[in-house]
Amino acid sequence: CLGKEFFKLKQKKHLVIETDKRLIDIEDYGNGNICVDMGKPKYDCNSIPLSSANNNTISFKLEYLKVGYALNVGNPHLVFFVEQLNKNLLEKNSKEIENLELFPEGINISIVKIINKQLIKIMTHERGVGVTQACGSAACASVLIAKEKDHVTDKVCVEMTGGKLNIEITSDNNVLMIGTAKKVFEGIVEIKDGK
Repeated sequence: CLGKEFFKLKQKKHLVIETDKRLIDIEDYGNGNICVDMGKPKYDCNSIPLSSANNNTISFKLEYLKVGYALNVGNPHLVFFVEQLNKNLLEKNSKEIENLELFPEGINISIVKIINKQLIKIMTHERGVGVTQACGSAACASVLIAKEKDHVTDKVCVEMTGGKLNIEITSDNNVLMIGTAKKVFEGIVEIKDGK
């Protein structure tokens, strides 16, 4: 969404946006589609971060969420594979997980239902917010773990309550997030030092 507004403001079709943690490459693919290069994922415990785990696979003794796979795609995520998406159980179990000492920066929690090799459905509980209609980084995290487990190919459509995203894992393991951006409200963009 931010990229779309800057494309219009700067009259460009390719931008690099600097965040606190990294540079993000954004390109206008035309026909309303925006491509965001989310970079390479991080799987090591220090980068996620996890405070005391030996690896990024974590087992829980909960009624719904059993085995989660942690990674960082710009923010920390925990991905679970489920047979059915259940918002109430996701919310309940996420509240038990999100504030554990294991996750010093909190954690976004996604449940993933594999439909086929090119299509998954997800639902995400975002840290400090709750279950949201869509989350781009969660879509990326879900596809990365699903690909690692050989559930999907390197090009996947991710369906969420709030819409769809196409996620592509490149040959050098960068993650591309491709989708449309829709204006839902207006705000003020402040530009400092001509940047």
